[in-house]
Amino acid sequence: MPVIALQLKADLEGVSSINTTGRYCLDLSKDGEGKKGIYIDQSDEVEMADSRGTCHLQVKLPGMTKPANLVILETLSYTAGDSGNFKTVARIEARGLDVDAWQAREDFVVVSEGGKRFENADLGEGDYTEYDEEHDQAVSVLEIETKVVVVRDLKKK
Repeated sequence: MPVIALQLKADLEGVSSINTTGRYCLDLSKDGEGKKGIYIDQSDEVEMADSRGTCHLQVKLPGMTKPANLVILETLSYTAGDSGNFKTVARIEARGLDVDAWQAREDFVVVSEGGKRFENADLGEGDYTEYDEEHDQAVSVLEIETKVVVVRDLKKK
């Protein structure tokens, strides 16, 4: 069962942190068949087929005989100290399929250096800019990149 790291890289200006809402847009595949733009949400709790457990997403791609399960293990903040570097913002356990990519969308909270929160920040356009009027400060998240890294695959010991 692979554990997948969703990583984010951005240049931050006037931003103390970027926090996720626990919702991610993924591209998934299995044996050459794939689906893009599938959302997994940490607040969803789905009963797993043929199991007593729960997961955050259960999906059956074309050609699959049984559904695959994904579980969000943890979410992490991207902070000013991470600016310009890739950092893991979520770890997901994927059972029965591959996570090929993820897209930063509107599921982020950007916090200015002054503490102003910008809810539902859409990082999907490549650059995100706002203005913290209370602290007279520009807020920018620029050069946004994402990648998927397999951090552990229990099948490959």
